[in-house]
Amino acid sequence: MITTSDIDNFVDLKNLAIDKTKPKQERLKQFITDVKNPYMVRVGDTLVRIEFTGGRNFSDALTAAFLM
Repeated sequence: MITTSDIDNFVDLKNLAIDKTKPKQERLKQFITDVKNPYMVRVGDTLVRIEFTGGRNFSDALTAAFLM
């Protein structure tokens, strides 16, 4: 179980800068590199757990999440 003291161990999406001029695959690769754990990130003081369903691969699911 993750406690509130663990929140600093996760990357805050508010602090990420994505270069929108790069191709989609490079942006996804950079995102994963920057966040270290694409399934658990934070936005400010809120932890966000990301799950994918529907049989899509990780790249397609993450792209769809970004386009929401």
